[in-house]
Amino acid sequence: MKPILLFLMAFALALAGCKKSPKPSIEYLKAKGDYDVLVAREGDDAYFSFDMGQIEALLNKVPPNSLDTAAAAALLQEISTRRKEIQDEREKREKAAAEANKPAVFDSDSRPTATPRPVEAPVEAAPKNAVPKVGMTVSEFESQFGGCFSSGPQISMADTKEKVGTYVMKDITNCRERHPDLKETMVLVKDNKVMSMASRKEMKKRTQLPDGGVLIEDL
Repeated sequence: MKPILLFLMAFALALAGCKKSPKPSIEYLKAKGDYDVLVAREGDDAYFSFDMGQIEALLNKVPPNSLDTAAAAALLQEISTRRKEIQDEREKREKAAAEANKPAVFDSDSRPTATPRPVEAPVEAAPKNAVPKVGMTVSEFESQFGGCFSSGPQISMADTKEKVGTYVMKDITNCRERHPDLKETMVLVKDNKVMSMASRKEMKKRTQLPDGGVLIEDL
């Protein structure tokens, strides 16, 4: 009886040894290699390409008893998850761009209203032979003398080097006759006010030359 039992045990062990161990899957090895190359080459666009569909088809062909069955399932899940993330992000960006380009629409009771500007009393033009006053605002100067003066060059004061604006008389007969004492006058303005007046003959333009010299010209 004992020899028979030993025989049966040996036969069972022999059968167990005949069972095949799981083998690597050719389909998975090719799919994984193609996947790595495709993503490296095309980035996010790879997940929406025809080639990615071919890779998914290969992964679905991995035998259920293969050594790579679990790895194939994990890669399929990774492809699906990444594709959804990219699609969601693209839709979010497109929606944000569409909202940014949409014209503003206001309800009738919420439209912003412009603050009315105060109405200033009209200022009459300066009479004949009038002279600008130091301290008057640029607005006042332009209202009274703007018909005969136009903006001149910005200059630097010789002593302080500060930049000031200027006004010069227009070369019009009527203006020369109306303000004969201002024909050669340059009105200097700073901080939106008339600061002084100077003879144009005394104002000089200094230009630094490449050789280090200085060119002095009349303004």
